[in-house]
Amino acid sequence: MLRNLFDRGLWWKEFRQARLMLLVMLVVGFFALPYTHIRYYFIMQSGEPYGELMHIIRDLKENPAGFWMVTDLLSSFLATMIVVSLILAIYQLGLERHAHRQELSFSLPYSRSQMYITKLLIGITCIVISTLINVLLDIVMLFALDFSFMMMWEDYVTYIGKLLLVVLSAYSIGMFVGTISGSLVAHIAFTFIVIYYPEFIRWSFRTVSHLYDISILQNYNQYPLITYFFDMQYGSYHSLFVLLVTIGLGIVHYRFNHAEHNGKWVVVPIWEKILIIGFAISSGLFFGFYVYHQHYSGKIGYGIGFGVGLIIGYVMIKLLNRLRVRF
Repeated sequence: MLRNLFDRGLWWKEFRQARLMLLVMLVVGFFALPYTHIRYYFIMQSGEPYGELMHIIRDLKENPAGFWMVTDLLSSFLATMIVVSLILAIYQLGLERHAHRQELSFSLPYSRSQMYITKLLIGITCIVISTLINVLLDIVMLFALDFSFMMMWEDYVTYIGKLLLVVLSAYSIGMFVGTISGSLVAHIAFTFIVIYYPEFIRWSFRTVSHLYDISILQNYNQYPLITYFFDMQYGSYHSLFVLLVTIGLGIVHYRFNHAEHNGKWVVVPIWEKILIIGFAISSGLFFGFYVYHQHYSGKIGYGIGFGVGLIIGYVMIKLLNRLRVRF
């Protein structure tokens, strides 16, 4: 099994496909972290600090621990790497499908699981290499620019470990989404939905729980899932769980990928049904909220909006499902 997994031909093929993204991640990561410290240094050297640096320098004079280095700059680096990792997943699966290279891949003497795991390992390698190189460059810059006294190194190292887990879990989610998407456009659209849909649900449930006094929905508002990727409120075990589950789901669903299904919104039948139900209900929630706030407040107004939205959403998604997406 391991011998088949590390086939040189397959690894070289997948690396050639992803190597441009490795370069992009290195460059983007550099501007997101090491370059930021260089910019701060020259601003401080100019003697004319402005904006966010005013309170930073004032705080450093009072407390030279520099915890802001961890919470502010690394948070920005985290968000940047998450976005780039999701683009990497789209580049590996969505673009391959769009460029009709998937047909060639499926004709090769490799199993679907072997191809998917190889893609995943190549992507994980790109993320780890680009992250660690930029972190090492950042540490060098901190010492070279005499910023090291500001750092709380234990927190810095801990944060980097959590950061890697969150970025890898985001990448794995993006890859899983690619296994059920039938086109490049679908992959991009579903990636945005996965990121922002929990916030839409929380926003909708807040209105429903207020109107109908449903305690279960009120409890949901205590879990801002949209912030999972960007402020690291959750522990490492949560990120590891997401990573392992999405890897398993991706391997299973990639087996159902067939070139003749390309152009559909989803290529796995069960997810087509989930898409129809989810789109219709989401449309109902949105129209219910709109009617409640803009036209007729109260339970009746929300119910009318929800019912109309449900019908409109169902008709729209059935029509969309009949279309073949070329991109």
